[in-house]
Amino acid sequence: MRCEIITVGTELLLGDTIDTNSAYIAQELAKVGVDVFFQSKVGDNSTRLKEVIKIAQKRADLLIFTGGLGPTEDDITKQVLAEVLEVSLYEDENDLRRLQKYFAERNLVMSANNRKQVLIPEGAKVLENKIGTASGVLLTKEEKNYILLPGPPSEMKYIFSNHVIKWLESLNLNNEHIMSENLKFIGISESRLENELIDLMHNQTNPTLALYVKKGEIHCRVTAKVQNKNEFLNLIAPIKNEILKRVGEYYYGSDELKLEEAVGKLLLERNLKLVTAESCTGGLIAQNITQVPGSSEYFLGGVVSYSNTIKENILKVDAEILNTVGAVSEQTAIAMAKGALDLLGADIAVSTTGIAGPGGATAEKPIGLTYIGLVSKEIELCEKKIFFGDRQEIRANAATYALNLLRKTLIKV
Repeated sequence: MRCEIITVGTELLLGDTIDTNSAYIAQELAKVGVDVFFQSKVGDNSTRLKEVIKIAQKRADLLIFTGGLGPTEDDITKQVLAEVLEVSLYEDENDLRRLQKYFAERNLVMSANNRKQVLIPEGAKVLENKIGTASGVLLTKEEKNYILLPGPPSEMKYIFSNHVIKWLESLNLNNEHIMSENLKFIGISESRLENELIDLMHNQTNPTLALYVKKGEIHCRVTAKVQNKNEFLNLIAPIKNEILKRVGEYYYGSDELKLEEAVGKLLLERNLKLVTAESCTGGLIAQNITQVPGSSEYFLGGVVSYSNTIKENILKVDAEILNTVGAVSEQTAIAMAKGALDLLGADIAVSTTGIAGPGGATAEKPIGLTYIGLVSKEIELCEKKIFFGDRQEIRANAATYALNLLRKTLIKV
């Protein structure tokens, strides 16, 4: 079955609202063997929406709409589709009772224009919405299937998971599922990763490989069409092993695993306690680490030593270091990490000091220059990096780099 997803709403075209619905729908459809070949966005304009529908009818068997099911004049999806299909709209009594109950239970006044939301195309099935005002619609006409879903993501997901998936499964399409595993790499560029894997990508059939750039990371998605999970794991095992054989040193995990979770697992396995001493990153490393539930088992705390006064008085960085080589230096990064280690009584400490910009740079110390220190009883190291981008990008990249340096170091412990 070939599918096209059509999102309706001028706010999507203006960038006021980000379309997350299409991504969710496409991911869920892949699990039941439905191929999404096209995605379209169109504003609240009946003429252009009609054009999009007619184009989609020529190239898809299943048209899924999100948005435009509300009570206002610019909510036009049902009306326009009814015109294209030359069917009438009627007021569904059961859905009207549901909507009236929805307002009554919340002590809200139901406006007259809300009745527009229970208008249903002739021959369609109502997909009941128990958490919002607009129900979905399922209509089959002339071997084409049309599904209309509300725009709010929570309501769309409710109807999709409780109605649409069940309907698709009842069709017994081909029993094939599209499954993927995202291999996550850090510390390697997209171009270099592609060069390492180019022959595997050229020779791909099933499974296939694709590279995606994420914040500070490169993801390699391995995708296959299979009957079940066991077949998928067996099918991708040889190519996954080959990928890791070539670039395994940059790999930290798959799918939902985040870098800070990978670091946390390593700390737990080694029974180590971590502390941070941050200047230019301003607590971002600690923030990332503490996003993981249970991180208190391995993270004691940190010091945001943004000023030289705090570096000197709290972390005991020698004033001579600050006066000679400056706050942005290898010596200061090491001294900060040592100070945090002594102050908080941990096993390992990571530190950052740098110039995030836009001011503060010199010819010798440009914007983006950052020193990342790492200290334990057995280890004392510092890496110098220059990050690019605006202030927030530099800080975020420095925090990510520090976490990855910690990960690589822990692997060797």
